[in-house]
Amino acid sequence: GEGGVDAASVEQIRMVQNRAEKAFRKRFHDPERDFYAYAFSPDGDHIKETSPWNCVAFTFDVGEESVIRQSLRRMIGASLLTDWGVRSISNESAHFSPLNYNYGAVWPFLNSWISCALFRHGYPQQGYTVLKATAGQTFRGQLGAIHEVFSGSLHAWPQESVSHQGFSTAGAVLPTVRGLLGLDGSADTLAFVPRFPEDWERVEVHNHILGETSYDLTWTRDGDQQIVRILPDGNRTVTAVVELPLSGGLKGEVAISGAELTRQEVFGGHGEERIRLAFPVQGDEPVRIAVSSHPTVQVLPVINDSELGDRNRGLKLLTVERKGTTIRIDVEGLAGQEYRLGITHPELVVRVQGARLYDDGSLEVTMPTGDAGQFVEWGLTVHVEQW
Repeated sequence: GEGGVDAASVEQIRMVQNRAEKAFRKRFHDPERDFYAYAFSPDGDHIKETSPWNCVAFTFDVGEESVIRQSLRRMIGASLLTDWGVRSISNESAHFSPLNYNYGAVWPFLNSWISCALFRHGYPQQGYTVLKATAGQTFRGQLGAIHEVFSGSLHAWPQESVSHQGFSTAGAVLPTVRGLLGLDGSADTLAFVPRFPEDWERVEVHNHILGETSYDLTWTRDGDQQIVRILPDGNRTVTAVVELPLSGGLKGEVAISGAELTRQEVFGGHGEERIRLAFPVQGDEPVRIAVSSHPTVQVLPVINDSELGDRNRGLKLLTVERKGTTIRIDVEGLAGQEYRLGITHPELVVRVQGARLYDDGSLEVTMPTGDAGQFVEWGLTVHVEQW
């Protein structure tokens, strides 16, 4: 059986899992908002509060993809997302209390789930933003550890916060492994589904252990080409599944050495295409694959520098939607403030509406006027060359 479990037990586990997933889709779906609620009232009604708790299910891909994405969209605006992490409920709620664990505080443990879910369900830039905010706490307070809880209105921890909380450190580790690196698998399967920022050039993973075999993986970006090298240290044969973004679309043929492809699948819309490759990795034989893609403009993650004592003030990237040679970007920021948003391949930009393109390849966004200290939304459009 799988992992030493007998076949009957595996089948029973799968039946229970399928039943639970169907129940989640049916019972937790709020059709009025096309959103997955995270809890029920004593009367059995959906709780209407927006909370990242439902991201626990999303991290394990439980739910309909379209509803998951709609649910996540509600969590990446300033009412829930701060520059140091995600609130447990929105600050627009009548129940909001910034120092209360489940009513508005920022809890790094919750950051782990929303960051993972964002990476895995179409919001990699926002997933990286949350991951960076959480990992940065490692160097504040007790060095090498992350505080238990932070205020939902001020970048500070309350007096009762434990300074070396283990499950807070998980807020950096889990989304790094399962989201950013996209590592998963079993004794028979190796999955590598990275979601790196589009300006990264090299990542190395050492001693990734599955069963009795360890793997070293190297990913590099060289111009329009991505190269993945897998070096196993063991004597088992496993099926490797590698999934990579294609930017402007697949260019040429996939090159592979050390194995033969058993599957090749391209999916997703323009600018969001990905390629999924499957092939055997045998014993200690290294494998190298190279995938080339056409260049296109991509939006980089927002990194908000926030120090202790700061209030929420950074830019929030809401959505990036492509239609032909047009990219629509929706953001949220403080009224009247100026922000910078990074992009790749600025040389392909024909014109910009709602922002200014700088020589360094960034977009300067000036938010519309409004009440001081209030967040407002703004949309900008980038027109690009057709490759």
